[in-house]
Formats: sequence, C-alpha cells, structure tokens
Amino acid sequence: MLGQLVDDLRQCAVQSETGEIRVHISYRDGVALCAFFRYEWCRAALAFLKKGDGCPPPALHWVQGLLFGYDPESIERFIARSNYVL
Repeated sequence: MLGQLVDDLRQCAVQSETGEIRVHISYRDGVALCAFFRYEWCRAALAFLKKGDGCPPPALHWVQGLLFGYDPESIERFIARSNYVL
C-alpha cells in the first residue's frame, strides 16, 4: 500500500509543470484519507461534494477518484475491492 502511495506521489510530481504537489488529508472514522493534487480547485470541488447530499457513496468515491486524477481502470479496481453494490 505504501508503494502505491509513493507511486501516486511520483506520478503527480512528474505531471506537475512546477514540481509543486499539494496534499489533502482528512480524517473519518479513525482513518486518514489522503490525496495529492495540483490545482486548488480540486480541493474546493472536493469540499463542495462532501457538503452536498446529491452524491452519496459509492458515486462520491468515483467522482473523487476522477477529480484527483485516477484513471478509470484504477477506479474499477477500487470498486472491485470494495463492498459496494452497483
């Protein structure tokens, strides 16, 4: 798991024109949720999604994944590992 985190961070750094990486960390139910992003609007969009009630899990997780740059195959693997029913 740590290897995946390092890979995500490395990919974010490579894709950033400035080499700048921003980190978002939130805590829920004793678990830290961490995401790397390049633009501040990503964090603003995440805050908007979290306060609204129009995007419940699991759709919220798909949108968050897309927002933070995960490819559709990665999101599909997440869905396959989760206990969400589509």
